[in-house]
Amino acid sequence: MRATNTILLVLFCFTSISCSDDNITAPNGGESFEFPLAIGNEWTYGLYKLDVNHEPAGDPIIQKFVKIIDKIEYKGKTSYEVDKSSSLIYKYYSKDDNAIYGHVDYENLSSDGKNYYPDYWMKIYDFHNDNWTVYSKDVKVEDGDYKAEGTIAMFGEKIGKTTTILNKIVVDLYEFRAILSIESTETNNGSVESYSEKDTTYITFADGIGIYSIAERKVEKDEEFMFYGTEERLIKYILFE
Repeated sequence: MRATNTILLVLFCFTSISCSDDNITAPNGGESFEFPLAIGNEWTYGLYKLDVNHEPAGDPIIQKFVKIIDKIEYKGKTSYEVDKSSSLIYKYYSKDDNAIYGHVDYENLSSDGKNYYPDYWMKIYDFHNDNWTVYSKDVKVEDGDYKAEGTIAMFGEKIGKTTTILNKIVVDLYEFRAILSIESTETNNGSVESYSEKDTTYITFADGIGIYSIAERKVEKDEEFMFYGTEERLIKYILFE
């Protein structure tokens, strides 16, 4: 959809990154790890350009942060509100034995945002299944002679488990990718066309620490250079739980 290109393809940013251990094990659909949620927990990320191997290259361009500022009952769940400058779209987080959930700040979204984002808890990570639906939403846009109808869906898919060293401690990393799928039909001045778009973002959680990295891997050629995407990778953290 014309209206979705600038809004939807930045929906859900998480990533899996090649780490210090090259031995990635296959997902088993039944693992569990700790995702710490407590007021005051804070994570700082560096935004890096990626090299040809999709590894961070050079120093971070800027630093971004996520900090938990409140614990509240929100939309039927005990949740944690975050203040953030990272690419994470979620304003609220919750977890139980089945999954990690996220909810956008729906009331403060623009009209376009409310059209594209669901007003319910999305399943960021499913502990018991290797593939799951993060969310699915039917969308309809009308602007004069232009009309677009379709479905926007996000799917989670586990990649595997690896390890890295943080603060001299070996930490388990759980990797998955989020696949944004847009299926739409556009009508413009009587001409009808169908579109199918997909965009993949990769996610890594560090057991007991939180989100380890967020990346979009691309290969784009410019007249002067090649661009291989960007990654937000954890630099430091403060945890109270």
